[in-house]
Amino acid sequence: MGDGSLTFVVPVRDSRGVPAWDAVKQMMARTLGSLHNAGGHIVVAANRGTDLPELPPGADLVQLDFEYTPLPDVEGPARLAAVRRDKGLRVASGLVATRPQGHVMVVDYDDFVSSRLAGLARAKPDAPGWFVDEGYLYDGGPLVMLRKGFDRVCGTSLIVRADLLPIQRSLGEADLEQVDRALGSHMYIWGDLYGRGTPLEPTPFPGAVYRIGHAESTSPTQPRIGRRLSPRRAIRHPRSWFQEVGRLRRSRSIRQEFGIA
Repeated sequence: MGDGSLTFVVPVRDSRGVPAWDAVKQMMARTLGSLHNAGGHIVVAANRGTDLPELPPGADLVQLDFEYTPLPDVEGPARLAAVRRDKGLRVASGLVATRPQGHVMVVDYDDFVSSRLAGLARAKPDAPGWFVDEGYLYDGGPLVMLRKGFDRVCGTSLIVRADLLPIQRSLGEADLEQVDRALGSHMYIWGDLYGRGTPLEPTPFPGAVYRIGHAESTSPTQPRIGRRLSPRRAIRHPRSWFQEVGRLRRSRSIRQEFGIA
């Protein structure tokens, strides 16, 4: 059912709604470098004319003509629904334009992925897919933190066989509720696929890095690593503090695998 390929789809927000676009562009360049290092096919879905970093060789740019709609300023259900709709439609547009035949991974433009992921797709082309149960949290500093249940906090965490996704012949045929649920969010598709008898497996290694602690994230992010290890937190929550200390790794040791430049 799959051809052994892995396609990374990167949905890019409308830059008119991002105050620090230069910072986002720099992070996106590093993410694209990670995806190129991983060896999969890259699809970037962005509004026409968006100031993007140089794309890696072989990457596809799907240019969109979406009308600019500002996100609600206040965190809550309305903002979350708007984020999911925007992201889902961008991902759907990338899939409709490129028609991947293997596995698909949606990648947020500030995260990194393991170079071993493409090997999973090659080795098991017919597998429904995988979820990243263990990954790393990274705030740009010298340390990363191993996180269990990674797929519950980071959108760059699911690899799904393309025929199990709601890819239509055109965007106009898309079921918007399906788009929101399967492509605009990472919270539901694991359970939905399990219910359909096509469950995802955990990756047998840490599969992605979640870039945390920066203001340009669309969704609320995780606390920076230094804040997690503060003396005050050690006093208030000693058990969890020591557990998190035990999950620390030097970022230098994972840079090659995840293509972190």
